[in-house]
Amino acid sequence: MSKLILLSTITLASMLSFTGCKKYEAGPDISFSSQKERIANTWKVETFLKQNADHTFEIPKDFEIYYGKDGNYSTKTGGLETSGKWEFIDKDIIGRPAGVKITYTSGSEPLQYTIKKLEEDKHWFYFYDKDTVKHEFHLIAK
Repeated sequence: MSKLILLSTITLASMLSFTGCKKYEAGPDISFSSQKERIANTWKVETFLKQNADHTFEIPKDFEIYYGKDGNYSTKTGGLETSGKWEFIDKDIIGRPAGVKITYTSGSEPLQYTIKKLEEDKHWFYFYDKDTVKHEFHLIAK
């Protein structure tokens, strides 16, 4: 009887731990890299959706987004550059971040977004502008 209870406890604990691994609605289900390691990269836009319609054509081909492990952030396109700091926000019950806040050095209003997918080579996120228009970006590692 005690072996059955022990086996049941181990099975239940395993199921609960693997159920909690998926953080973002589009994945990954499990990762052995920290969120900071996965986001720290130079990214380019693969897809840009506005209200779920493809608007990738609005993004310049040379547009890049950089997230440093040290919290530095920058974007570059055609000789124009913005910079600032990024940080994870809105942690869940076990401390995993659900979003990112970007504070610009220019003093512009900070941007906060929700992470949809965060892998070593993919970073998807979305936010709503002041007119409640949804902007969703699918980034790939450069």
